[in-house]
Amino acid sequence: MEHLENFRLHEIKQEIEAASEQVAEERLHQAVAKGLDRAKKTSIKRRIGFQVGIMAGLLALTVFLLNYWGHDMKEQGNSSYESVVQGSLGDIPEYVLSQMTSDMEAAAEHGLYQPVNRSEQTGPYQVTVDGILADQQQIYLFITLANQSGKSTPMELSNYQFYDPKGDRSPRRITSPAFMSNDKYKTVQHLTYTLSFDESPAGLLVFSGNIQSSSSYEAESAFEISIEWNPDIYKNLQRTIALHQTEVIEGHSFTLNSLVLTPLATTLAVDTDPEAGTGIEGFINSKLILDRKQEGRFVQAIYPRNYEYRYAADDNLSLSRLIFNSIYYRDINEITFQASGITLSSRHAFEITIDTAKEQLIAAPSNFTLLSLKENNAQEVELQLRYSPPQPDSPDLEPLSFDFNRYFLDQEGNRHRFLSGDYLKRVAILKFDALSYPQPLTFTGNQIDREQIQHAMQWDFPFIEQ
Repeated sequence: MEHLENFRLHEIKQEIEAASEQVAEERLHQAVAKGLDRAKKTSIKRRIGFQVGIMAGLLALTVFLLNYWGHDMKEQGNSSYESVVQGSLGDIPEYVLSQMTSDMEAAAEHGLYQPVNRSEQTGPYQVTVDGILADQQQIYLFITLANQSGKSTPMELSNYQFYDPKGDRSPRRITSPAFMSNDKYKTVQHLTYTLSFDESPAGLLVFSGNIQSSSSYEAESAFEISIEWNPDIYKNLQRTIALHQTEVIEGHSFTLNSLVLTPLATTLAVDTDPEAGTGIEGFINSKLILDRKQEGRFVQAIYPRNYEYRYAADDNLSLSRLIFNSIYYRDINEITFQASGITLSSRHAFEITIDTAKEQLIAAPSNFTLLSLKENNAQEVELQLRYSPPQPDSPDLEPLSFDFNRYFLDQEGNRHRFLSGDYLKRVAILKFDALSYPQPLTFTGNQIDREQIQHAMQWDFPFIEQ
């Protein structure tokens, strides 16, 4: 069954900056230089002033590191740190730097950012792909939209897609970005798409879609841009650690299969064996701990920033991957996986019948209400439906408890695809063509019931590649 792309970003930005980077005493001048350089970039990224204060804080941190880990620093070198110090971000646009997390920045410092600079003019708009930051499994695309009509209204993209022109590979996941603007008139906007692949395309993708002003009724302008880059840069930059740890909790089985490290992400692959009617949707309070048992080192935990799923035969969600921030450039001897239990989910189909010509809700489950039905313009209708959960949520459970299929049915049983679908808290926002349909229309989807099983678990894995 087809399901609407859920554009909410399941990202927990809990970056605990590792104060345990080992800096040899003879490299003090390099550490200070890096501190000054990072202070400069931090002022660009965070848009906060007082650079002198930031630099002073970084210098104080450097002295603290040298005093605390000084003995260990002399005995152990860190080639990753040395190469980072020697890297440069000078050829990357400021807005791109401002959107980079620390692991993205480390990958860029190791040469994985590639300029693209491909543009297309469509109507009053110019769409430009500025650059790409990629490894074998993940791609960040940095894009600029420019409204050259002079209108001070935000722009939006619709019906966008990314595909390999040969049809060999397509993203298994596309994270829709938030827009950022660097001018008060909103005539220039920037955005970043995150694309996840099982196997990275061979250096070529096509980016297509439509662009228009978000507050006008003008026709959409179509664009298509070919994006080319060099995949050889990261060809061998992937490490895989075999785990093969199986656990059964109250009849629900799962296997931690492998941990895949790339410069842009750490991916924990999970195989689940869902019980009939129920799937393992996630772990409670899951995290990776780096070198938990090694004394004299700062112990760091990292938390999932994304979750990926597959659908079981009964259409239930089943966890397939946990995506963490990258640890690729760190010196690690052991990794610990911890969680305090599992979250189960089961899905139940529903139907909602609406006469859109009369703007009348005919039939729906009791926890759905019609909020609004309006024409955004001559081509598009927007339907908003609110979902009220049957019982209060546990604070640990994902709040989204429903989703809609990608299509709806008219009275004669004909299928019609949505133009787009999004969720804002508990409101579904569904857009479709403004046509004359045989009434009433039927909208289908699934309610999702969740249950948690508390069960503490922990496994230590030596950092040994396959």
